Amino acid sequence: MDILMIALILVAIAHLIYEEAIGPFLRTRQKFLLLEQRDRLRRLYIEKGDAIGEEAFSNLESRVNATIRQAPQILVTVLYDAVREYKDNDILRAEVHTHAAIVDSCADLEFQEIYRQSLLRFRNLLGINTLPLALSLAAPLLLFWAIGVYQQRVNVYQQRIKQWLRDSFSAYSRSATV
Repeated sequence: MDILMIALILVAIAHLIYEEAIGPFLRTRQKFLLLEQRDRLRRLYIEKGDAIGEEAFSNLESRVNATIRQAPQILVTVLYDAVREYKDNDILRAEVHTHAAIVDSCADLEFQEIYRQSLLRFRNLLGINTLPLALSLAAPLLLFWAIGVYQQRVNVYQQRIKQWLRDSFSAYSRSATV
């Protein structure tokens, strides 16, 4: 029981440190990288506006802005709900395909690189925000696994001790009857 309490306290401390220090730092880093991509996109639009197109520019810029704004709320659970809504809602699915076609229609390589980098930042934010949940779920599972291994070893030693006692008792009883 003491081991369980110590393990839970350590998980709580690790979770607190991550949520209060490490997570915000990593999120801020990703947001700055997204701001950098947005600035690149704006500069590219100023330089090559006709080649990119206003619709593609505004579409990607709004995606980047939404990712920056929603950075702390990007979670696996939210993504799961979004995918489920995407599957169930024909209007939403058509709108997503339209927006994706607009972004994909732009042939400019730098524009596509900015798009890829923004998707990478989104994925990184998803991992950063989901890590505490994963660790919180993994810690008890790891603890239960360790308890199971410990219990198996205890059972093996109990069987060995029982067998040794049986052997010792039978050898003693044989020697006492002779």
